[in-house]
Amino acid sequence: MNTLTGKRQETMKIKLTNRFEKQYAALIRDDRLLRSSVQKTLTYLLDFPPAHPSLRIKRIQGTDGVYECSVNMDVRITFEFIAGETILLRNVDHHDQALKRP
Repeated sequence: MNTLTGKRQETMKIKLTNRFEKQYAALIRDDRLLRSSVQKTLTYLLDFPPAHPSLRIKRIQGTDGVYECSVNMDVRITFEFIAGETILLRNVDHHDQALKRP
């Protein structure tokens, strides 16, 4: 049960792009603490609808269905909803770099 909406939550599936996998590996190589922050963010994102306030989800301006969410004040994940119950993780990077090529 979602404590914010009072509705039953569904669990989404995750698919990763190659770019997401490479960027994630590079980011956690430089910052080991970031791994747990990304994992926590993905846990919040998997509960549908993703409503946790720390995600700060918004559609990326100039795109058609690509969204961003916050890992922390610097790192963003870009994603889109595909095939009904699947979230495609497109990119993870520092704010400006993540939004240049969402």
